[in-house]
Amino acid sequence: MRYLLVYEHLDRGGIETLIVRMGNWLVNNDHEVLLYVEKDGDMSALLDSRVQLVIPKNKYSIIFNPKQVLALVGNPQIDCVYTFGPKSCLIGGILYSKLENRENINFFSGIYHSREFNTGGDINSKGRLYLNYFKNYLKKGTRVFMSKETVEGIESTAQKTFNDPIIWPLAINLPEKSYNGKPKSLKIVSIGRYVPFKSYNLYMFEVVKELIGKGLDVTWEVYGHGGLKDRMLALAAQKEYEGSIKVHGGIAYDKIPEVLKDTFVFHGMGTALLEAGSYGVPCIPAIAYNDKPNSYGYLYDIPYYTCGDHLGYDPGQPIVGLIEKLYHLNENDFNEHRQKTKEYVAEYGMDALMAKFITFTERTDIGIKIKEYPKHLAYLYVLLNSYYNFRKKMAIRSRFKHFKNLFSKQSKGLSNS
Repeated sequence: MRYLLVYEHLDRGGIETLIVRMGNWLVNNDHEVLLYVEKDGDMSALLDSRVQLVIPKNKYSIIFNPKQVLALVGNPQIDCVYTFGPKSCLIGGILYSKLENRENINFFSGIYHSREFNTGGDINSKGRLYLNYFKNYLKKGTRVFMSKETVEGIESTAQKTFNDPIIWPLAINLPEKSYNGKPKSLKIVSIGRYVPFKSYNLYMFEVVKELIGKGLDVTWEVYGHGGLKDRMLALAAQKEYEGSIKVHGGIAYDKIPEVLKDTFVFHGMGTALLEAGSYGVPCIPAIAYNDKPNSYGYLYDIPYYTCGDHLGYDPGQPIVGLIEKLYHLNENDFNEHRQKTKEYVAEYGMDALMAKFITFTERTDIGIKIKEYPKHLAYLYVLLNSYYNFRKKMAIRSRFKHFKNLFSKQSKGLSNS
């Protein structure tokens, strides 16, 4: 089959990793892949050379001249369009609506977060635009969700029940090697973006403080990038955390195995959580938007395909208690815990899940997958994106001006002293 995968960018992240791995798997299994993104990023270096990367000169050209963008895709005919997330669903829908012979082309939209349309809390105007399209213009049987909990979260936001949702979770490459034994040091590792919904980035400071108070020699090493980094660095610089917390930048994927080698326990969500578990590292899932340092247990305790989702009730097991329990295990019991974690994660292996992906994307019983795309939504998309980009630039300029004035005042104070 010839697939057109659609996303926004190839910066480092969990979904971007999934896209790269899917593309590479497909071309290694005799399929063709075109990957449309609005802008390039670090992850493209990991793409197989047979994956054709399609990047328009102007991201809005898809609105005003979609046929020109389709010319980049070329011939022969696309067999399936697959998108990742709200914005790419809209972009992919525009492309799909311009393809000839659409009744013979499948379209699927993947959603990988239960609050995908309102990650910042309340749904904003862009989120409403994307949700309106996902909710009202896609046909039955074309919506793909990471888990049952993701379906329920999106249905709650959309105030609509989606018929025939397809459940297809995050897929990972299972490593050939894994780690054994009980590490000598209590090293906790987290990997993920420094963003508000990954609330463990802030409550872990309290977890570390409590463990230190119990007399444990603990360290927490966290890797990522995002808006919370400055705040995390300021907290880590406090004297009580000296030598205990290290806030790093992003980490290259080929460096992750070395970081995990002597890790006692991993705390996080999404792809990184599964990656750690695949090496046999004990894992405690972090729950999105959960401000309290609690979880539902260890990774193998939660339902399959939930990698940080809220399960409909508040998580009640304290992170500190779960770590202490691991700390007091003997080496044999610790190795048993490693084995249970690896067996659980095996369900997420790329080969098994991609076989399911091929099965549902080859379906021939859906017909036209998307209602005709309304042009007024396209123009609204351009206006909203221009508005939010302007706000972002102004916020950056305002912040720069603030720090410039602060630095100027400090310099004057030093010169006067």
